[in-house]
Amino acid sequence: FTSGLRRISLDDVCKPLKISKKTLYKYFGKKEDLVRSSFLGFFNRIEIEIAEIVDKYQNPVEQLWYASDIAIKKLSEINPTFIKELKQYHQNTYIEIVEIRNNFVRKMVGKNISSGIELGYFRKEIPIEFISEVFSNELLQLTQKMASRETHFEPILIKSLIEYHVRGIASPLGQEAVLQHFKN
Repeated sequence: FTSGLRRISLDDVCKPLKISKKTLYKYFGKKEDLVRSSFLGFFNRIEIEIAEIVDKYQNPVEQLWYASDIAIKKLSEINPTFIKELKQYHQNTYIEIVEIRNNFVRKMVGKNISSGIELGYFRKEIPIEFISEVFSNELLQLTQKMASRETHFEPILIKSLIEYHVRGIASPLGQEAVLQHFKN
């Protein structure tokens, strides 16, 4: 995703793969199918990396923090022209991808909050669905703006949003985890 979509020809895709256009068309009937598949693969790899973070860190504050590192790294790899052209020329794919991403983030944040409540890091009275929805919407809006460079790409914005979120729902144990994280 390092260049614009319009600049990428099927020849550009086929050459490094050492396949013919005929072979490419066998699997992808049109360019939009290839774009869709590429994005879905891209997000699937992100989901796998985030699942590994959740398995590695039991602390839900650390899970959010390290998952944000993955998001920041992946966002930095996307050329803003690519996103703009995806919106403009492949609207159906763009809408589908945004929906898939929204659902994934909402689900991940909901699980994180539930786990955090069970482990005592987050307050028990939190309306999980509502907080998950609000945080997910804010995060997705910010990352979309950063990916398309409507907002200057500043990783500190994502980190600040996560800190804001965690401090708002944290129990005393969660507040201590935040302070400990910043000490390290």
